[in-house]
Amino acid sequence: MRENTRLWALQLVNYFLTKGYVQLSLVTSVNNGKEPLEGFWLYNRNATRYKTINIHDVNDQYMGSIISVNRATFDRLKGALKDSEADFLEIGLGEAGLEEKTVGYTRIALVPNKTMDPEITAVFPEISTVIFDVENTKAESAKLSNKAFKASAARFREMRKGQFRDSIVGKLCPTFFIPAIISVIVFAAIQITAAVLKEETTINSAIVFGAYYKAFVVVLNQWWRLLTSGFVHVEPIHLLCNLYSLFYMAKASEENYGTLKAFIILIVSSIFSYVAVFIGQDNTVVIGLSGGIYGLLGASLVYFIRNKYYKVPYMRTTMIRQSYLSLITSLLPSVSMLGHLGGLVCGIFLGIILSPQTEKTLKINTIICGVLLVGVLVYMVITHRQFVNYYYLTDREVADIYGKFGLQKLCERIYGKMLYYYLGG
Repeated sequence: MRENTRLWALQLVNYFLTKGYVQLSLVTSVNNGKEPLEGFWLYNRNATRYKTINIHDVNDQYMGSIISVNRATFDRLKGALKDSEADFLEIGLGEAGLEEKTVGYTRIALVPNKTMDPEITAVFPEISTVIFDVENTKAESAKLSNKAFKASAARFREMRKGQFRDSIVGKLCPTFFIPAIISVIVFAAIQITAAVLKEETTINSAIVFGAYYKAFVVVLNQWWRLLTSGFVHVEPIHLLCNLYSLFYMAKASEENYGTLKAFIILIVSSIFSYVAVFIGQDNTVVIGLSGGIYGLLGASLVYFIRNKYYKVPYMRTTMIRQSYLSLITSLLPSVSMLGHLGGLVCGIFLGIILSPQTEKTLKINTIICGVLLVGVLVYMVITHRQFVNYYYLTDREVADIYGKFGLQKLCERIYGKMLYYYLGG
C-alpha cells in the first residue's frame, strides 16, 4: 500500500473494530512483481449488513486482479466461517476505485470527506470522516497498527468467552461433553472405590476402572484398555486441565471438521497415543485424554496451515502459544511424551484425510502412508509385548478389588495368569 492509503486503511480498521468487527488478516492479494498489494479483512457475525469487509489500495493496473481475488477470498471465507448469509463490502481507497452493487456484494471507492451512498452511511455514518492525512504518516500508521492488534486480540478473547457461554446454554459440543461426562463419572467412581476400600493409593482403583497397564494388556489380553484409559483420571487438577484444554480444542475442531469427524479424531488419536506408549515404554500405568487432545491439536494445525491463518497476527500468536504450552507440558515429570507425540501424529494424518479442502492426490497419498504406518505399528505391537518390570503386588491388590466387587472368577483368573506369566509360563 501507499503510505497515505495504508494510514487511511488503519484508521478504517480501528473504526470498524469499535463497531464490533474483528480483524481476520492482513493478506496478500496480488503480487505486482515489486511488492505485494495488501488488504485488510474484517468480520462481524452479528452485523445486520456487511458482515465481511475488505479494505485495499486502488491500483489501476491491477484493479481487475484485486477484485477477482477478493471475490474468490470472500467465497472461501463464507465457507470457512460457515455463514452463507454473509454479505461483502469492498472498500477501495482512492479516487480511481470502481463501484458496484449486486445482491450480497457492494464495492465503493473512498477518500476523505467523500459524499457516500445513503445505504452505506445508514450503517456507517462516520465512514468518510474517520480517514484523514497527518504530518508523520509512518509514525501514526505504526501507532494505529499496534492499537488495531490489541483491539482485535481483545475481540477474539470476547468471542472465545462467548463461545463458552453459547456451548453451555446453547448448542452442545458432543466432542467435549461426551468424554467430559464419562471422565467425571469414572473419576468419581475411582475416588469412591479407593475411599470405601481404604486404599492407600488410587492407582489400583484406576486400573480396575480401565487405566492402561501393560501387564494386563499383554497377559490378560485386555486391549480395550487402549480405549478406556483416555477417560481415566485420578488427580482433580489433571482432570480439570484436560477438560479445559479439551473444551477449546473440541469446539474449534467441530467448527473446522464437523462433530462426527472431530469426535473420530479425538478417540482414534487417544487410542493411537496408547499404542505408542505400548511400543515405546515398559510396564507402566498411564491415564488421561491428553493424547486425544494432542490429536485435535494436530488436526487444528493442518486446518490452520491449509487456510493460511498464520497470516492473521492474533491467530498466529495463539497457535504458537498453544503449541509452546503443549511442548512444555510434554516435558514435565510423569507425563508420557510418547503418548502426546503419538496423538499429535495421528491427528495430523486424520486432519489431512478428513479435511474437505485436501486435494485428492494428497488425500490418497496420506491414506497410503497411514495404512503403511498402521501395518508397521501392528508389527511393532506384536514384537514389543515383553516387559521387564513386574509388579505382582499391584496385580494382587487389583485382583482383590475385583473380588470385593463379587467378581471372584476374574480375581482368580488374574491371580493365576499373572503368576503363570511371571514364572515363565
